[in-house]
Amino acid sequence: MKSSPSATCFGIVCLIAVSLVSGLISQRLSPDPLPWDTSWDEGLREEVLAAGFEVVDTSEMRRLVEEGQHLVLDARSMQEYDMGQIPGAMPLPIADFEDHFLGIAPILEPDSPLIAYCSSAECDQALLLAERLREAGYANVKIYLDGWKAWQAEVGP
Repeated sequence: MKSSPSATCFGIVCLIAVSLVSGLISQRLSPDPLPWDTSWDEGLREEVLAAGFEVVDTSEMRRLVEEGQHLVLDARSMQEYDMGQIPGAMPLPIADFEDHFLGIAPILEPDSPLIAYCSSAECDQALLLAERLREAGYANVKIYLDGWKAWQAEVGP
């Protein structure tokens, strides 16, 4: 039996309404509700700080790059890295960490000052990379949370 278009539309609207109400009830009753009042980048910043990493802003990042004392690690994909990166940065894509880490590990010391970055403050790849580096025994890791997009906009390619 075929239903009319209006019956189909009514069914869809009802399904959406039930889903919305169910989601709101779940959010309200959850012991750990989603932070709807926090933007993604603010939430990520809080996560980075809670994990114990220092966040570096663009002016500080610029100074650190000019000083050349920190090894800057790009957590983005090789394709993104090849399209542009912070001067002196070495690629260490979190998606291929094991493969690329083998090439970088010989130049690292346990106390080497490192800075991880990815594309922007909405990207968590720098945090994931920093956590992997910490697990590998490197404790002196900072995160340039604003990433490549902010660097490009404020400093240039």
